[in-house]
Formats: sequence, structure tokens, C-alpha cells
Amino acid sequence: MKPESTDVRQTSIGFVALWIAIGFLAVGTVTLSGPVFLIGLIIAGAWFAGSLLASKQLDGLTIRRTLPAQTWTNRRFAVEASIKNEGNSAYNFVIHDPIAVGKSEPFSELVSGKEKTTTYAARCSRRGRVRIENWSIQSDWPLGWFESRRSGEFKNESGNSILVLPDPWLPPRLRDHLEGVLLSTSPWTGIPDPVSEFRFLREFRGGDPMRKIHWPASLKSGDLLVRETDPPRPLPTRYGILLHSFCPSGELVTPESFETILRITAGLLYRFRDAGIKIVFQSLPRKETKLHHREDFDRELDQLALLTRMPFSHARVFQDTLNAFESCDEIFVVGDASRELWEGEVTPLFRVAHCIDAKSVTFGKRGTATPAIPRLIKNSSSTPRKRIAS
Repeated sequence: MKPESTDVRQTSIGFVALWIAIGFLAVGTVTLSGPVFLIGLIIAGAWFAGSLLASKQLDGLTIRRTLPAQTWTNRRFAVEASIKNEGNSAYNFVIHDPIAVGKSEPFSELVSGKEKTTTYAARCSRRGRVRIENWSIQSDWPLGWFESRRSGEFKNESGNSILVLPDPWLPPRLRDHLEGVLLSTSPWTGIPDPVSEFRFLREFRGGDPMRKIHWPASLKSGDLLVRETDPPRPLPTRYGILLHSFCPSGELVTPESFETILRITAGLLYRFRDAGIKIVFQSLPRKETKLHHREDFDRELDQLALLTRMPFSHARVFQDTLNAFESCDEIFVVGDASRELWEGEVTPLFRVAHCIDAKSVTFGKRGTATPAIPRLIKNSSSTPRKRIAS
């Protein structure tokens, strides 16, 4: 795209100057006054000269701009722009970028063949792939009688588009819950450490492996004694995120609600990614995916930026997700419709389902079972156990 021709418009000052010139010329003609006519002629000449200079001074300006690959909605980021003049000298102009926050700093002069660099703040208000191609430059030189404007296309080697991600946000209750989840994350795998120190020694029983016999203590006591270690810690909780747009027929969901749940989903993905926790993620009607590495999370975050709402009104779709989240102990279910409309369809399907909508969140509760260990101890043999400090 070639730069457009310079658009020159007369300002209010230029309008006044033109009528002053016309007035002097008229008075000088009527009164046959040479000096008055000369003043009018000078002002009119300055007006025409200013119009010509204003139409030519912005020719040859080109702008190269550097954009980040990604940003978040409504967050400011820095943009560096380089202005090069390949034509006549330009004076007293400012750059207008559609994503800029306000105007750039004014350039008092840029002579032919020179290049200057400026940095300004920018912001994108909508998510997705945003493409901003055109710039405009405005100047009121000379004398402020005319406003000249010129536009063109940014020269950017990496393209003029930027991927705008949903700005991550978590409701306070959900954020506090996640803090507890991350603090309770344990690296234990349910397998006891073979080199861990034992708690006590007991007499050998039939079926005990020979490798558990503590030979030094057995030789001292004359009986075979077996090492008893701490029981293994439970497996860490496995998590999943289910994003959906279920809405019964006749119900209305605003676009703002959909954007809000995308922000909440992004907040969940960022928290689990930074904590290094593997999860199962599914955005209906897409298939589920297992997120193990940072690159997996980043890929899904990029997809959130480009996601379009795909509503459905049949609750049986939730039944199809059972296999995907079968291994998950806790599921974060996020929907743009009010959770009262779908919470009853979701909670019976999963072990623990945390239901989240754009305005509220409710946490599922784990089932509690009576521990079996005390009953085993009560019914076990009353054979005394010899304790040895480790």
C-alpha cells in the first residue's frame, strides 16, 4: 500500500487570515490605496505559500514499528517506532497510531534523509488476532493556518498483527482456594522411599520379605525383627478444567459474561502452569487435551485468544466428558451462563466439581470415609512391639 496523498485543511486561524487578506484587497481596490492593497497581497501570498508548503512537507515519511508477539487485553505495552524522511523536510508533526494511548511526542523537525525513533504506550481493548496496518501523521506547520494529514502503512518485518490474550483474572474466593491447592501439592507418588528410616521394629510374620529383616537387632534379641517404615503418602490430587457455553433455550448470556469466563480460565491455566501441575483441559465442543509442559499451556492460552462462543442447550454433552476427566480428582467447571442453570447437571458426574460462572463460584466437597487403620489395630494381635529409636 502506497502512502496516500497529503490532506490539507484550513484551520480557523487560516480562515481568518484569508478573510483579512480579502478585506485588505477589497479596501485597497475601492480606496485605490496602494499600501492597503499591498498588505492584502502579502497576506494572500503567505496564505497560498503556506497551503503549498503544507501539502508537500509530509511527503516521503515512512514509519517502521516494532510490536510484541503477544499482549493482554486492556494492558499497556511499549511500542517503538522509527520515522524516516525520504522527501522534503518535515516540521512540527505528531504520529497517530490506532492502538496508541494518546498522541506521540511532537517532532519539531525531521530533515530529509534523517531518521528518528520514538517510544509510546499502546493498548488493545479486544482479544484475538488484532491487525493494525495504517498510521497517520498530523502537522499544523507553517503558521498554524493549515492542518496537513498523511497516512500510510507501517513497515514491519514481523507483520502488523498482534495476538491479544484474555487478561487473566480470578475471583477472590477462587484465588484463595488455588493458593491452598498449590501449597498442598506434594511430589510423593504413593511409593514408600526404600531408604527412609523405619519407625519401629516388630517380630517377623509369615509373608514378610526377607529384605525387611533388621539383622543387627535380630542377633541381639535372638528373634527375627522386621523394620516397619512410615506408610506412603497419598498420591497428589489430579486436576481438570472444563470450559463450556451450556445455556438452556430461552436464556440470555451477554458477551461480557463470555469474556469474563475466558479471563477466569486464563487465570487458572496460568496458575497451574507456573506451579508445574499437569492437568486435563477441555473447551467444549473441542476434545480434551493433557497439559504437561509449559508449551502445552501456552498453546491453549493462544487458543483462548481466538476462541468463539459455541453454545449448546443439551445437558447430555456433559456425559461425553466422563472419559476425559475419569482420572481427575477435582474439576474446575467454568461456564458463561449462570451456574444455577447447569450446576445440577455437572456435580453428579465428577468426584469433586467446582462450579464457576461470571459472577460466583461454588466449591465441591470431598466425600469423607472412616479410616480403616484404627479398626485393624483394634482387631490385631496384642503381641507387644519392641520400639528402637532410629
